[in-house]
Formats: sequence, structure tokens, C-alpha cells
Amino acid sequence: MLTRELDTPLRGPVLLVAGCQDNQESQDGVGNGRFTQELLRVWDEGRYDGDWVTLVQRIVANMPPEQTPRLTLIGRSPERLAAERPFGI
Repeated sequence: MLTRELDTPLRGPVLLVAGCQDNQESQDGVGNGRFTQELLRVWDEGRYDGDWVTLVQRIVANMPPEQTPRLTLIGRSPERLAAERPFGI
């Protein structure tokens, strides 16, 4: 997980989930990209009951070493947003 502060303050936090690192390429999966395939598996049709940090950790644990998804938190107090249940907005 990477946390960044910006020179220009934001009104709220920003959470970015990327399918791979900047120096990597996203791979194909079965019917979707590899990241999306793992996200859907972990999400389990909405039965997943953790936060964003744990969601990304579980996705990363099942990814090949040449593709490492990333969670980036930007702005003021993004940790609160990261602790929420994904896709709950």
C-alpha cells in the first residue's frame, strides 16, 4: 500500500486500485484480465466482508509474481476510506 500527500489539498480521500505496478503489464485471465479474475473470485458475488486493504492483499496473494496489483491512497485521511467495505458507495 502506498500513501501520498498532494501539494494541492483534496476535499476528500482518493483510493486507487491498480491491476499492476507501473513497470508491469496486466496479463490476461479467464474471460477477463488476470486482476479482474482474482478480484471477482475474492469479491465472491458480494459475500466478501472485509476492507479494501485486505481485498487487495488477498488478490495479490493469488497473482503471478510478474503482475502485482497496487492500492494507492491519496489526499487527506484516506485510511478511513481504505478501511471501508469495497464497493459500498
